Amino acid sequence: MTHSRFALVSSLALCLCLDGCVYHRLRDPQPARPLPSEYSSRAEATAASEGETGIPAPPAEYEAAEAANVWWDQLGDPALDAIIRRTLAVNLSLNAMRARVRQAEALADIARASRFPQVSFEARFGVGTQRSAFQGNTRTISVSASLPVSYEVDLWARRSREAEASRLDVEAMRLDTQAAYITLVASATEAWFDLRSVRAQRDLLTTQQANNQTYLELVELRFNQGLASAVDVHQQRVQVADADAQLALLVGTEEVLRQRLSVLIGEPPGAPFPEAAATLPDLPAPPDAQFPASLLMNRPDVRAAARRIEASDRRVSVAIAQRLPTIVLQFTPTYGWNNSEIIEPGENTIPGFDASRFTGAVHGFTYQAGAQLSVPLFDGFRGRGMVELERARVAESIENFHDVILHALLEVEAALVQERQERVRMEHLERRIELTAATVDAAQARYRQGLSDFLPVLSAIAMHQGAEAALLDARRQLISHRIQLHRALGGTWAEPIIAEAESNHP
Repeated sequence: MTHSRFALVSSLALCLCLDGCVYHRLRDPQPARPLPSEYSSRAEATAASEGETGIPAPPAEYEAAEAANVWWDQLGDPALDAIIRRTLAVNLSLNAMRARVRQAEALADIARASRFPQVSFEARFGVGTQRSAFQGNTRTISVSASLPVSYEVDLWARRSREAEASRLDVEAMRLDTQAAYITLVASATEAWFDLRSVRAQRDLLTTQQANNQTYLELVELRFNQGLASAVDVHQQRVQVADADAQLALLVGTEEVLRQRLSVLIGEPPGAPFPEAAATLPDLPAPPDAQFPASLLMNRPDVRAAARRIEASDRRVSVAIAQRLPTIVLQFTPTYGWNNSEIIEPGENTIPGFDASRFTGAVHGFTYQAGAQLSVPLFDGFRGRGMVELERARVAESIENFHDVILHALLEVEAALVQERQERVRMEHLERRIELTAATVDAAQARYRQGLSDFLPVLSAIAMHQGAEAALLDARRQLISHRIQLHRALGGTWAEPIIAEAESNHP
């Protein structure tokens, strides 16, 4: 008997040790490998900013306030700010995510409730008759009210771990919502500058088309004077027709983008919204991306993955505690009232027996108190399987956490590299525009002097117009890389916006 008791105590101590080890090891999880002190592309970007590509050097020191500021204000477009705030306020996908957060909060309340005593009120009323050979036919009326109270002693912190896991689930869901806000802001900003880019392309193409029309009139005039061939006229007319086709395509693209923005702000396609300018802004200096470790604080998806590790860890503790004894305390105070009345004397009543002494009203308070001990002995190894299941989920959460960090680093690195190289590309395109403009002038001079036909002029014009369109496209791509950099860096700016949205949508 002594040996069996020692074995039981030893097994309980082992379980508690395992519980504590798992719990303390996975608090505030960290990356599998130390993060680098700076991004690999930052040194190259700093050197380039000193004269190679003209990239402004980022600030020397990271400031937490920068992560709390809304980055799109730096783009200098008040209409964009209105679009984004309207999108964040009424977007249907965000409304659904906020509803899922409320669901998680309700589940957390349910889990937390098990830590408190459970109290209920019960009331009973009954009426009936009973026939006895001695007392006769008796009618009884009974009324009772009780307050059953039960409480499970949280010996092994099972209930508290369940509540903590649910609370961490809520935090992870809220962080997922922040990540969705950041992604949606990037999508809305991309759509807005897509619209501005299309309008800028349309204005550029309209200007080019006016020049093409002027060249066509000059070629037709030279043809009428016998100085140009019909082939020259037809080639220029083809150039004009191509530009008209591109303009028609841009008009359709602009309408589709307007409809896309309408859906983003939760409105039917075609809903009115502020007009977008037909220009692209000059970007300010890149945001500070010096410390990769700041992603652990500013990336909601990284923080959400860490919270899920902690929640899985708590559930390992819960699974271990479910294999241990439980004690439930119970207490039930009751007030009862009972009235018995003989409505018909008995046929076999004993002579001299006064049955009326056993009838009448009885009332008063009673109570019942007790404790219930439950010790799992054998469950077919189900409990052990639940522990292994939760530990495997912890391992999965840890790997997901490391994967999220690596992808976050990759996104920042890629955005930095792409922005730097896009600026290099823009410098080459600007040089190309200068060269093609000089080529157009030289080809026109030779054409006027009768030293060549119109084909070199047409080719030079096409190259020059293509270079202008490519430069405009590069400026749009540069803005896109900046948007993706802000999205990759994350930030805490979404927290007050979410709080405001939740207050407007209770």
